[in-house]
Amino acid sequence: MIPFQSAGRFSMDSDGNDNRLKKLVEEITNTLLQVGAGNLNVHVERDFRGDELDIMAFLVDTTISELRVLEDENKKRNAEELEKIIRRMKANELRLNHSVDEITEVLQVGQGKLDVRVERDFQGDAIDIMAFLVDTTISELRFLEEEKRVINANIQARLEAEVAERTRELQLVNIQLKNDMAEIESLHKKLSEQAVRDPLTNLYNRRYLQDVLDREIQRSLRAQSPLSIIAIDLDHFKQVNDQFGHDGGDYVLKSLSELLASQMRGADFACRSGGEEFILALPGATCAIAMRRARQIRKKFEGLLLEYHGVTMQNTFSAGVACFPDHGKTSIEVLLHADAALYAAKNAGRNRVVGWRAPAAISSLA
Repeated sequence: MIPFQSAGRFSMDSDGNDNRLKKLVEEITNTLLQVGAGNLNVHVERDFRGDELDIMAFLVDTTISELRVLEDENKKRNAEELEKIIRRMKANELRLNHSVDEITEVLQVGQGKLDVRVERDFQGDAIDIMAFLVDTTISELRFLEEEKRVINANIQARLEAEVAERTRELQLVNIQLKNDMAEIESLHKKLSEQAVRDPLTNLYNRRYLQDVLDREIQRSLRAQSPLSIIAIDLDHFKQVNDQFGHDGGDYVLKSLSELLASQMRGADFACRSGGEEFILALPGATCAIAMRRARQIRKKFEGLLLEYHGVTMQNTFSAGVACFPDHGKTSIEVLLHADAALYAAKNAGRNRVVGWRAPAAISSLA
């Protein structure tokens, strides 16, 4: 600070007044310096033109002038700062509103829109709004998370119950399907059997013979093994029907069929080819074996006493034997030769077995 005496513009009569004046100038100067108005000594030395008695008035005027300048500057700065603050607050308000809108859009579930929560629950200052928004958002998200967990748990429980129920239904359906399939397979097998079985005797029919015999011939050809055919025809069957009726004739046919079926071995099969005629196929059997087995069956049937309505019946049959490949290269040839041997047995007196040799050399053995 410049000492008051350095002004050189005036002197004081009284040392006491001088000291008080200097002290006053210093206090005012310090005050002005603190608020930014400058050094009062500078103003006194530069601008004061009066005498010593006018110094106080000058000091007061100068101080008031400096304070007014300072006040104007402070007002201007305050206005500028206030305008900046207002702009920032408006910008913050826009961002805040945008944030509220975004958060509210996200939080469409829970306790309601965020702006409603702000109006209803917020009691703080504007500067605390962000903390409130954060807390409120966290609260909403926690509520949403818990609600989502409960919903998911309910959905999971419902799905598990539905899956369990559906599984039980499918298991029942599966069991039913298995039962249906078993029944269908049984019916299919039954129908297939019926298609190739003779309904009266339950032996295979001519259709089965035609389907299977060619395959058996081919198998025998590949294996280079024989296959024998025995053709059988009941003797005097028309007389049986005439005497006992068709029911009696059927009884005889069934009895012979049961005997033939009981004599089949391994791959052998017996067929009713029509009326009272039967065919036995013996894969792997030579002509000699087929002749021997035909004789055995003939003797058993001849010795079979059939009781029908109190009447005992005794019947016989004639048989012809032919073999593959000795007596034919195809199933048709072998069947024809077995049938020819059968008619030779009929012509030779019936109740006998005849093996096909040649048209002029057919062998017969009772």
